[in-house]
This record gives sequence, structure tokens and C-alpha cells, in this order.
Amino acid sequence: MAIKTVAIISPGDMGSGIGKVLVQEGYQVLTCLEGRSPLTKELALKSGFQDTPNIATLVSQADCLISIVPPESALSVAQDIAGQIQSAKSGLIYVDCNAIAPQTALKVAEIIEGAGVRFVDGGIIGSPPERKGLTRVYLSGPDMSEVLELHGQNLEFRDLGDKIGTASALKMCYASQTKGTTALWLHSIITAQSLGVLDALRNEWTSSHPPLWGRMEDNLPTVPHRAGRWISEMKEIALTMEGIGLAPDVFEGAAAMYALVDAVFNQKGYSEGPPILELLTIIENHLHDHNE
Repeated sequence: MAIKTVAIISPGDMGSGIGKVLVQEGYQVLTCLEGRSPLTKELALKSGFQDTPNIATLVSQADCLISIVPPESALSVAQDIAGQIQSAKSGLIYVDCNAIAPQTALKVAEIIEGAGVRFVDGGIIGSPPERKGLTRVYLSGPDMSEVLELHGQNLEFRDLGDKIGTASALKMCYASQTKGTTALWLHSIITAQSLGVLDALRNEWTSSHPPLWGRMEDNLPTVPHRAGRWISEMKEIALTMEGIGLAPDVFEGAAAMYALVDAVFNQKGYSEGPPILELLTIIENHLHDHNE
């Protein structure tokens, strides 16, 4: 059965971006905006989503449900959906596209399949569609064939085989390098700033790794507005590593770093990320105040 109606939970930055390109391709895209922020509502409606009054209605009308929520909400959202399955169409597919460990994906699958719905594991890599580059949605599981047929501009669904957890594993490994590296950068330069060697470190990097400081200057000021979303993702990466016998400490430390950045900048009330040197000074002062 070809998918004609897609429901997206929830239409944040990535969800609204994916939904928008699906609308442009002629799919009916639904969501439930009950209790959502004004900004989320505006994003969804501008993207062409159709709002439903509640989750039960959403489930009853969809051919495919795509969950794109913060990692810590993946299980509770699955439980909410499972509680409404009595109203679902026959053959409904639930695609979990959250940044979660394979172990967590298997728990979500147990909830969804236990309610009689087909489950597909997913992992999103790349920026939202309509920005630069291609958004890749990797899929795994025995019921993904219909989802693979979904398409849109700068949006591609890719097959990773029949095993549930494989798509989540790829997402975790990829993010461990990208967002994990950002956390390591922060550890390095905050420490250098505090110990008075930042200028020397920057000069050494400029000499031995010329592009590195420029990448930090571009990347790190964007972190304060993302840090809160990345805390639980780092914890899921730690769980992934622990699951194969590696120590989880590196990514538990990354989670702690993002929790620190999030706490500092929520407290300061910044509307946008400051330049890198100002960012370092703010964090250094926070650490000094809390260590006195």
C-alpha cells in the first residue's frame, strides 16, 4: 500500500522541514498542535501541515507516523501512540526517527509492535531539507519498503537492512563524532582559557592545524541554542557505547558539558550565541563563581 498521508510528531525544526517538502510532493501531512508553542504552530501551518484536534484523530487518519522528538521523549511518545491504536488504519507504520541508542529503539519497537503496528527504525543525518545539502533518513527493519518510497526535494530515505536498531546505531556513531567533537573542543578551550594558555593554544592550532580555529569560530557560537537538545543525545550515545562493552564516560562528560552550556546561557537569557571569546569568558566566570 502506497503511503499517502504522513503524520509527523512533532513539527519542530527538523519535523517541519521534512513535512514541508513532503507537502510539496503532494503528500497529505498531518500533525497535532494541541499544547504546542506559538512558534511550532506557526512553523507547521506555514509548512502546509493539517492540524488535527488530538492524537487519536491523528492516528486514525495516518498511513505512516514519523516520530521526531527529543530523545528523552521517544518512549513516552510511543506509549501515547500505542494507547490510541484502536482508532488506527489497518497497516499503519510507525517510524522512529529520534536520536536514540539501538537499545532504546528496541524498547520503542516493543511498545509499538505490541500494540499491533508495524515499526521502522530511523536515523536522520543532515540539516532540515531546504537548507544546504541533502537530508538523509536512514531506515532499518523488515517493514520499511513503503517508507523508502517517500521522497522530496533534498530529502532521501536510505535502506540499512532488516535489523531494527541499525539505523539508530548509525545515527549514534555519526553524532558521536560530530557533536562529540564539539564537546571536546569546548573542554579544551575552556580549560585553556582558565589556565591562561588560550592564546598559545590558538597560535599552535593556527600553525599545525590551520582550519581548526576558524571551524570553532563558526561552530561554537551556535552551541548555546542547541546544547539543551544535545544533552539526552549524548546520554543515548553513552548507552550505545556501553552496550558493546566500551566505557560510557566520554559521552557522559559530553552530556555534562552541554548541560553546563545550556544552564549558563538560559540563566543569562541570550537571544543568540555570542562570539567564541565572549562565550569562553561567560563560562569561565560561571565556573569561577561556582567554585568559590
